[in-house]
Amino acid sequence: MVQQHHPDMGVTEIVKMLNISQDEYSQRTRMLEKATQFDLADGQRYYALDGAILEIKSVDMESADGSADHVNIPKLVGRPIRRDLT
Repeated sequence: MVQQHHPDMGVTEIVKMLNISQDEYSQRTRMLEKATQFDLADGQRYYALDGAILEIKSVDMESADGSADHVNIPKLVGRPIRRDLT
């Protein structure tokens, strides 16, 4: 059907474009969810995140006592009391 409207496009190009469109649609509709983890450094407030992350739904971390429990970090609304611009 695509070739009827775009007769100059080959099958490989059509499939590639459809795959790209499908990926973009999935990202925009937030159909895909992913969990990630990384180590925290003492005194560091900001961390680089993967560019594919569109939204952070929640943040939690392991308890300081090393137990298997996780502590939910509440969402910051507004500016932090102590700013760190490094």
